[in-house]
Amino acid sequence: MNNIKLVMIFVVITMSLSACGGSGGGGSGGTTGTTVTSTTTTTLPVSTIVTSVTAANYAAGDRLDSYNYLNSQRGQCGFGLLQQQAKVDQAAQAHTDYEWVNQIIVSHTEVSSNAGFTGVDVGARLTAATYPWISGDEVLNAMQTTYGTSFGQANVMGWFTSPFHGIGQLMSNRDIGVGADVYTPSDPAFLPSHILTMDFGSTATRPPQLLGGADVVTYPCAGITGVLSKSYFAETPAPLGRNLQSQPIGQPIYLKVRDGQTLTVTSATLNLVGNATPIALVSLSRANDTTGLIPDNSWVVLMPNVPLAINSSYQFTANVTNNGVPSTVSFTFATGAN
Repeated sequence: MNNIKLVMIFVVITMSLSACGGSGGGGSGGTTGTTVTSTTTTTLPVSTIVTSVTAANYAAGDRLDSYNYLNSQRGQCGFGLLQQQAKVDQAAQAHTDYEWVNQIIVSHTEVSSNAGFTGVDVGARLTAATYPWISGDEVLNAMQTTYGTSFGQANVMGWFTSPFHGIGQLMSNRDIGVGADVYTPSDPAFLPSHILTMDFGSTATRPPQLLGGADVVTYPCAGITGVLSKSYFAETPAPLGRNLQSQPIGQPIYLKVRDGQTLTVTSATLNLVGNATPIALVSLSRANDTTGLIPDNSWVVLMPNVPLAINSSYQFTANVTNNGVPSTVSFTFATGAN
């Protein structure tokens, strides 16, 4: 096997073939610090957010670490838990193996003449694994640096600093599959690379989990600690044309309402706790996204225009409307050592 030098680039792909709904269910998707003041008596859709799943059976290592960390963050912030699904695992691992054997890192596309081909894109690979998807997405990377406690956690943390990847990890899909390999270069000058693929999906019988009609959730949210202070790698495609490695941003703030509804941020401030000077925020939404990766108007991502300080607490406050109904979001979160 020939030696390769990896370029650390995050790549994301999102797809949805049909509009998806969910049946009524219990649970609340709201976050601590979110208030909603309604001026109407309209009956709002109820939440179908998942708050309990069967424990994953991944062996100790990157797959388990990434799954546990992502679910802990989603669960704490009200986005709903993801269930490990064997067929989605099969699709994710197959693509990771394809990348490893062909030394093609961070590419969503497979070539049929290459070894290990299982599908030209994530939809084809889910179909090949006989997963009857109606919506799905995929994030992948090759990590050589550890943040947090493990390479698996580091991948998820890094994806959260890349807006399209962060959305991919927080979307309303029900199921998840994780694939992982470690590529050890023959040249000792190169570090081993931990290749990770996460595939997500929903089916007609396991539809996307949806927030309640009045819910506004965020990531980070109240009590989240240890997030990265900045983006370390470029994202492809680049959000608003910005190279996130040469022009890093701070940990983005993701705001979300129920799929299909419209979220508008009327004002927002981010401050280092104890410092009254606000940090400039750059807004990314469907309205100014030229890539088509933001699926609808239920998302707004606010990107700090400069890196945040490490090991520091931040106060975020925003006034928003959810389908025209005003609410205020306010919480603190903390960065970690990176």
